[in-house]
Amino acid sequence: MKIIEKKCPNCGANLKFNAGDHDVHCEKCRRDFAIEYDDKMLDPEVALRAKDIQLRILDDFEKKQKFVKIFFIIVILIIIASIIGTVVGMVSQEAARKEREKRQQEEIEQMWQDQQDYSDGEFDMMNEEIQRQMEEIQRQMQENNFSGAGV
Repeated sequence: MKIIEKKCPNCGANLKFNAGDHDVHCEKCRRDFAIEYDDKMLDPEVALRAKDIQLRILDDFEKKQKFVKIFFIIVILIIIASIIGTVVGMVSQEAARKEREKRQQEEIEQMWQDQQDYSDGEFDMMNEEIQRQMEEIQRQMQENNFSGAGV
């Protein structure tokens, strides 16, 4: 690895560090500095490694971006599916409620009709009974008239 010498920007003391280091410490003034490289400071091998690292970082970043996009698409699809499921559930509940109401209405109408039929039947039975009793009274009157006419 190549050793690079530079001057401390604070006190002017000599700084020694290895090519590829990211920071350096000045022993004289006790300050730390981030190292900024230019093409003249790096040997070709370090420059290639730095470029390779940059490309890997960019590739990782792009993969993470794709993952995040796919993740959000999946989340959005799940939300849409939940909304659709909720709407379908509400529609089917409403249809079931209307069906129950329709059956209840039909049952009420049937009970009303049964009551009407029962009342009509009772009325008919009462009419028949009254008619029978009237016929019996008329028969008795005729018998009494015939028997009373001879007295």
